[in-house]
Amino acid sequence: MYCSKDDCKGPVKPEITFFGEGLPEKFMTALEKSFGNKTDLLIVIGTSLAVGPFNMTVDIVGDCPKVLINMENTVSSGYDFDDAEKYPERILL
Repeated sequence: MYCSKDDCKGPVKPEITFFGEGLPEKFMTALEKSFGNKTDLLIVIGTSLAVGPFNMTVDIVGDCPKVLINMENTVSSGYDFDDAEKYPERILL
């Protein structure tokens, strides 16, 4: 995509976050407002939880059931949903 302004015509960055880029500040603000002790259930779907700061949501939501729907466990990223003591909730693989 390119800028349509006559004096620009350069490439325009899409409204996505590329790997290695920081998320917008509003992400963390919204995360802290939305989660915390207000969360009743966290469903994690289709991610290895290897990339931060998104992977921090598992810890930020506090004490609520957490369900993993994934092709494999996320133990290699430090989130072992097979650990019944830390994550006693059901795991769907």
